[in-house]
This record gives sequence, structure tokens and C-alpha cells, in this order.
Amino acid sequence: MKFRLIDEAKSCHSVSRLARALGVTRAGYHAWKRRPPSARAQQDERLKARITEIHKASHGIYGAPRVHAELHALDGLSVSRKRVTRLLRELEPQGRLEARQAPRTWLCGRDPGRARPRTPQVHRRQAG
Repeated sequence: MKFRLIDEAKSCHSVSRLARALGVTRAGYHAWKRRPPSARAQQDERLKARITEIHKASHGIYGAPRVHAELHALDGLSVSRKRVTRLLRELEPQGRLEARQAPRTWLCGRDPGRARPRTPQVHRRQAG
């Protein structure tokens, strides 16, 4: 995390100064920079590609639980639901409910501000 911070801020300050302030070495930063992505990061990238395919095939409706089920059913992948949720959050697609509709509101009882139309029987009782 410290090396990533140095990488983002090196345009404003020198690497030496940032490394000293964060308590790491310059050599450690440069070794981190040259290091290839880990096996887990590479697997995450492959999963992101497959998650994107599944999400697009569902026309943007499926969220993490359904994408997880599709990964397990179609591909036979044993991936945790939390990992799928994290990767979906990184990709930032939204399900249809979140993107296009307001959240549902549940009304208990009648809305007092709304006038209800009267039935013909009520009109006859009041008139007579």
C-alpha cells in the first residue's frame, strides 16, 4: 500500500523523500515496481473478464449472487461470493434496479394526502 502511494505521488515529490516519510526504502519501491503481478492478481483479471461477459449476457441485470451462481454452474469455478462481489465492485457495473429505478417504498395503510374516488353507492347514501 505504501509503494502504491509513492507511485501515485511521485509526480509531486521525489521518491527518496516519499520513501523516507513512509518508512520504506527506495530499493524496495523499485523492486515492487519491477515485480510482475501475483498469481492471484492474474486470476482476478481472468475472473473480471468472465464476470463482465456474464453481466453483459444478462443485459446488466445480474448482481453478485447470480453471477456467482453462473460461474459455478457454467464454468465449474469454485470462487467465493465475496470475491465475486469485490471484483464486481471494482468493475462498477450496476444492476438494473440500482441504475434505473428508485428504491421501492412500502406504504402501510392509506396515504392521507391522497383523495380516494368515491363509489356510486357512497354518492347515493350522501344524497338521500
